[in-house]
Amino acid sequence: MSLGDRLKIIRGEIQQDEFAKYFNIHKNTYARYERNEAKPNTEFIKQLCLKFNVDVEWLIFGDKTVKIRTPNNIDISMLEEAIVLVEISQANTPNPVKPEYKAKMIIDTYTYIKTKKNKKTYQDKKTGVIESLKIIDEVL
Repeated sequence: MSLGDRLKIIRGEIQQDEFAKYFNIHKNTYARYERNEAKPNTEFIKQLCLKFNVDVEWLIFGDKTVKIRTPNNIDISMLEEAIVLVEISQANTPNPVKPEYKAKMIIDTYTYIKTKKNKKTYQDKKTGVIESLKIIDEVL
């Protein structure tokens, strides 16, 4: 697998021109990276790895065992719970929020859950979180 192929994996469903804007480069420059006609500079690689949480060794060398870094301090079960809470808050909303707002809501909910000291406190606050998310929804 080439560097260009790995760039396509990271880009996913995002259009090339939109993806290029993330890095303040021309869409043709980015397209040449994906076609392996040009090599990205170190600043592009650094920004890409930081923005998309990609392991630089995987990106450059193609190590098959590593692609996305997951910080050790993320509790996956709490993140899943945050996603569920946001989904519940959005279920009865006539106008769904933009993905970037939804992502922010998930991050904020996860942070709230993670800061709780014990499970009982978290369970007691679950209803309050859902209501808070609905209020945030109305403001946005």
